Amino acid sequence: MHQLTAALLRGGLPPAELAIISPFRKQTRRIRKRLQAATDLGIGLEREIVVDTVERMQGQEREVVIISCAASEPSFVRAVAEFLFLPTRLNVAVTRARTKVILLAGHRLLEIDHGDHAINEALTVWRDLRASSQVIRV
Repeated sequence: MHQLTAALLRGGLPPAELAIISPFRKQTRRIRKRLQAATDLGIGLEREIVVDTVERMQGQEREVVIISCAASEPSFVRAVAEFLFLPTRLNVAVTRARTKVILLAGHRLLEIDHGDHAINEALTVWRDLRASSQVIRV
């Protein structure tokens, strides 16, 4: 994450125009700690970058938004699917960016099959988003 952040900043993106969001509070805390520990960002720049949950970003915009969905363990994803794949959460997340959205997720995130029809419909929206995006596997 911090390498991507550093690359965006080196490319001229002002730190205040970058947001890193996640559906999970615990994940945002970890991201914030890792950015603070990163030495290649520049002193204090990590404080200007918004790192928060999707819900707390509602009503705000940034030029670039990185959405971090690091959940990939199938049993965990199934357990939180109703929360994670909520269509309004996806809508809020992707519409916070003025210029670019970068979605970081494991390739297995969308491979689950859920017994709930509404969740499967929400998964279809996520899969359609992936299909219409440039996918980079690292």
